[in-house]
Amino acid sequence: ELIIDRYDVNGVDIVIDKRIPIGAGLGGSSADAGAVARGMQELYSLPTIADDLMNAVGADVKYMYVGGDKVMKGQGEILEEITLPKLNVAILYQDGLEVSSRDAYKTYDRIGEEDVEKSDFLTKGECFNALEKSAVALCKGIRTNLDVMKYAGFDSYTITGSGSAVIGLCKS
Repeated sequence: ELIIDRYDVNGVDIVIDKRIPIGAGLGGSSADAGAVARGMQELYSLPTIADDLMNAVGADVKYMYVGGDKVMKGQGEILEEITLPKLNVAILYQDGLEVSSRDAYKTYDRIGEEDVEKSDFLTKGECFNALEKSAVALCKGIRTNLDVMKYAGFDSYTITGSGSAVIGLCKS
């Protein structure tokens, strides 16, 4: 609707076969929104969809629209290119664990984040997520899954998005 109003185009019929668990922090809804924006851009030969429209839908919709290896900053409106090292990646999702993005951000505003060094974290094969402390506060089962990644030998691990899935990285 935002694109229809801004660019004065007709609507589209959309069918989404949802396979990414809701509340896992895997960007499923944002990926859907980014794909719809990309599809409407191509269908109607529009210029690049305006950032403010994508940010009005969700913090990571712009990233999902643009894609690639990026670091998101601010509230998702700032995307910086990054070169990632070759890493092995595993994602652990436990059915029944969910974290609302809205609740994760509200909790973050209240309790903050862990005090860790974040500079160049991805280029070193380490991961960090400022919402981890908040997500764990909202859903204790996430701590167990972070421990699973630790004991499995991953070099680095954290939550995905606003939680509740966990990502582990290792170089070998």
